[in-house]
Amino acid sequence: MATESRRFRVEDKEYELRVLSGTVEKTEQRSDTVVSSGTAYNAGTGTTNTTVSSSIVVTRDIWLREESGEERHLRVNDVPVREGQYLRYLWLAGPGLSCGDGAIDYGLISPSVGEFWEFPIRRLFAHRKWLWALGAIALLSLLSGYFAIVVIPIFFIAWYLSSRRRRKHRNALLGELRAIVAELRNRPAPVRRAAAS
Repeated sequence: MATESRRFRVEDKEYELRVLSGTVEKTEQRSDTVVSSGTAYNAGTGTTNTTVSSSIVVTRDIWLREESGEERHLRVNDVPVREGQYLRYLWLAGPGLSCGDGAIDYGLISPSVGEFWEFPIRRLFAHRKWLWALGAIALLSLLSGYFAIVVIPIFFIAWYLSSRRRRKHRNALLGELRAIVAELRNRPAPVRRAAAS
């Protein structure tokens, strides 16, 4: 599916930035309204307060024709895209990413206008190995009666060290990605040949 792929390493982990390039054949914008409500009871006064809120989620469907002639459908957050525009769609694959196939949408580049739209990376890493060790320590300390004295400090130390390591790794990964995106962003779109008449 990707027209180009870039492999790189950050610390001891290997990642792949996949690039799908092509021309926008068709684009459609869709708006969905999400309504939510909540009720709160005040025991002191015996009153009930109900709140209702709504938000609009805008998505864009893009049909992209690759240089090979194959057509792909993409659904992204709302970005300004027009028919005939050349785009590069990026997604990232590697260990610890939070999607079923191990790849997450990363961004969209439009060389014609020099724009890069980075999609939000909600949860880049899912390291939970230390929780198994913490669980074993918690079980042993619970059985021995030293639960609060042993487990709580170990939990906070493990959490601090793990979050610090993840943040350092994430910053290194984002630095590599920004360098690749800068190169892809500055690369011009291929020149389209006019159809022979």
